[in-house]
Amino acid sequence: MIDNYKTQLEAYFNKWRKINLEKKEEKKSLLYKIDEVASFLEDSDSVFVAKFYMKIAYFIPAEEYKIAEKYFLKVIKQEKVFKNHVNILEAAYEGLGDLYFEQKLYDKAADAYIKLLEVVEIINFLDEDILQMGIAMLNHSKNSHTEKAEKIIEYIYKLDLCHKDMDHELFTQTTFNLGLAKYKLKKYTEAKPYFKKAIILYQQQKWDCEKIHQYLNSIANHTDSKPMSVSGM
Repeated sequence: MIDNYKTQLEAYFNKWRKINLEKKEEKKSLLYKIDEVASFLEDSDSVFVAKFYMKIAYFIPAEEYKIAEKYFLKVIKQEKVFKNHVNILEAAYEGLGDLYFEQKLYDKAADAYIKLLEVVEIINFLDEDILQMGIAMLNHSKNSHTEKAEKIIEYIYKLDLCHKDMDHELFTQTTFNLGLAKYKLKKYTEAKPYFKKAIILYQQQKWDCEKIHQYLNSIANHTDSKPMSVSGM
């Protein structure tokens, strides 16, 4: 019986993905049938169902993000069930974060990425993607999201410290942007050492350090310390 349900789901899915996007009602009707059949399998083979939901979510076009969101959330709501299946949670949180980010729902995107960082030991190739999301939220979203951007960037920073073969450019970006996040949050004392370290890393990359010196001068003004010259430390 279980195998029959699985075969039926695959048949529905293959039919659904071949239907023209304009035929929304027909596609919606098939998704309803898929949900109905999947519900019978959730108790007996939750992993199969979760992977099936991910397959649907990643096939749904961007303009129908609410439907994709529904399938990502179906998996996330059962996080405890999949604690030994990290790849499933990784796909769900990363997909949901990307979905929200593309819709410019930065606050929701941040929550999804932070959860991804918490539940998954990020593999190296994901570090830069997650970092760039954090930087984008830091620079292009409302100030209320800066705290979440800080958390994302700080997590990548700690990961980079543990990497034996770290990407020097990635670590340089991470260090500077962590200082910037703390600066924007007015954590001036915490920001200062990251900016100082960033100057060393920038010089190694032969990048212009003037912007960092400006931030350090601003910190000095805020903390009543002697300002630093733009030309040196």
